[in-house]
Amino acid sequence: MTAPGVPSIASASRSVRRDGEALRVAVFGAGKAARFHLDAMAQIDGVAIAGVCTPSGASAERLAKAHAGAIHTKDPAELVATRPDAALVAVPAAESPRLVRLLLEAGVPVLAEKPAAPTADEAESLAKLAAATSTLAAVAVNRRYYSLVLQALAAVRERGPIRGVLVEGHEPLELLVRSGNVGSAAARGWHLLNSVHFVDLLRLVGGEVASVAVAADPRRLPNRSVSASLRFESGVVGTYLAHWNSASPPSMKLYGDEVTAEVELGQPEAAFVRFNGKRRVKLHPDASDVDAKPGVLDQDAAFLRAVSDRRSSLPFPASDLADHARTLRLTEAIFA
Repeated sequence: MTAPGVPSIASASRSVRRDGEALRVAVFGAGKAARFHLDAMAQIDGVAIAGVCTPSGASAERLAKAHAGAIHTKDPAELVATRPDAALVAVPAAESPRLVRLLLEAGVPVLAEKPAAPTADEAESLAKLAAATSTLAAVAVNRRYYSLVLQALAAVRERGPIRGVLVEGHEPLELLVRSGNVGSAAARGWHLLNSVHFVDLLRLVGGEVASVAVAADPRRLPNRSVSASLRFESGVVGTYLAHWNSASPPSMKLYGDEVTAEVELGQPEAAFVRFNGKRRVKLHPDASDVDAKPGVLDQDAAFLRAVSDRRSSLPFPASDLADHARTLRLTEAIFA
């Protein structure tokens, strides 16, 4: 339940049927990210899994068998040939562009896990293809849909424009590598594989970037110390700060007129709003962030509802391929 005095953000509708029929969703990938989406889609009325495609793996076959009528195949073209209504692409970044391109060329609306491509240039190329084929294409950056993030945004905007945003993207990469949860190849690209989430939150608040200045420690991975000062075309002034392995959790802070909102982005998430006069109000997550991985349920429901309604674009806070390409370009600039 939202705290008194703080505007509520309504969860996305959980019904996406089209003309009374369920939407058939093709799933590419069977890892942890794909399972998060499948768990969320299981709570959305009107979703049927058309099939699961991976190069190999018993886990993918089990996922397919768990959904009536779903096929398991190693051939992406075979799954596309079943004419799904929409597709989820949750594969490694290097493999993603080929699958996204295949789907866009077939006119299949696609939700691609971040990053949708290994570089901003590749993402931009995909965005141009989506525009040329008039095909809906969104990127899964679920922190945009965190109910606490959206409540914080609404609370500050209710009292006037947002003046500034600070995102602290500290990450325990050394611990993740040491534990075996992150391999050496993933560690080298960690800024695109995960830090992009925190950079994306800057753009969610500020919009298009007018200028950026970066100060960084040149030490090699797994250590990073980066500070970036940004000015957005909207007038918002932003700061990105990351001291990896500092044991500090990631967070976002919004500055407005006589109000400040702060969201702790660790596990579990927490948030509060501080008003002039030092009144402090705690925010509470919506049910959608309790029923599934935070942000995923509302994000997937919004995408599938747009597919059901045959819309060509997604409303705020969604990120399409063109928007995602700009986030990737900013990430590349910050971590250059």
